Amino acid sequence: MYLELLRRGYDVYIGKYDELEVDFAAKKPENTIYYQVALTIRAEGDEENKILDREFMPLKKI
Repeated sequence: MYLELLRRGYDVYIGKYDELEVDFAAKKPENTIYYQVALTIRAEGDEENKILDREFMPLKKI
């Protein structure tokens, strides 16, 4: 993903908000796109909600 964003002309950064991290922040003068990458978000029961919360929390804070 990183190389593809560079190929498309974005400046690519790792985003941080306090202790939370967004995997990629891709910037162009006209816009910024945030990407969160996870191998899986599947789990059983309550564990699935914990994974979803952990992955989406940085994006929600932005």
